[in-house]
Amino acid sequence: MGRGLRQGDPLSPFLFVIMSEVLNKMLQEVVSLQLLRGVSVDSKGIQITHLQFADDTLIFCEAEEQYLMRIKGILLSFQAFPGLVVNYHKSGLIAIRKVDAWGQNVANLLGLHIITAAMIYLGIPLGANMGKVASWQCSVDKIQKKLSSWKSSCLSRAGRLILIKLVLNCRPIYYLSLFRLPKKVAKEIIRIQRKFLWSVNKEGNFMPLVKWEIVQQHKDRGGLGVGDIVVKNSALLFKWWWRYANEEDPLWKRVVQSIHKEG
Repeated sequence: MGRGLRQGDPLSPFLFVIMSEVLNKMLQEVVSLQLLRGVSVDSKGIQITHLQFADDTLIFCEAEEQYLMRIKGILLSFQAFPGLVVNYHKSGLIAIRKVDAWGQNVANLLGLHIITAAMIYLGIPLGANMGKVASWQCSVDKIQKKLSSWKSSCLSRAGRLILIKLVLNCRPIYYLSLFRLPKKVAKEIIRIQRKFLWSVNKEGNFMPLVKWEIVQQHKDRGGLGVGDIVVKNSALLFKWWWRYANEEDPLWKRVVQSIHKEG
């Protein structure tokens, strides 16, 4: 008890979760006393005040200076209790539908920096239109870098096939489980995979020996088991339909129902 915990100790994450729950209760108490007002999703009274994931916390409130100062007071009270200090250099303020001068003034008051709404959070670009090809360019570039043409000359065709499967399963899978893949992006990913599999020299020239539709099929059907990225995208997205039908009353489901006037 007197020595504390070292970094990497299995007990450390549990203690961190317990301390994060203290911040959660503090925010809930302030909201119950009507000292803080979160962002209203609809007229039914659903308000989002904060979201927590691991060591990240997103706090939402109406764009009023008094609410922001109360949040600052909550954070100061919290860090005085467990000793966890907020890193303001890694924290930011997103001012939505406010002039830049107002946002900068409040950010200086809180000791934060201004960040744009189009930010990356948990690997997802918030505020970006994922229906556009440009929003997927980062994921395509990662695949292109991994399946570069010069690597194909150092690998056998079986080795290329294994690398294609690993890249397909690891690189874009996170995006595929959350967003509908545009057709143009799907064609580009397939083109990169075909070029890598059938390339014959460092310049990237290739001559397909088998139709890609056959390559995508399972080995039991005469294919190579690469899989169809469009079908995989649809299967991953259907997971949300399953969760929507089976989960009792999570926050995300209530938000979806309120936005689309369901329930």
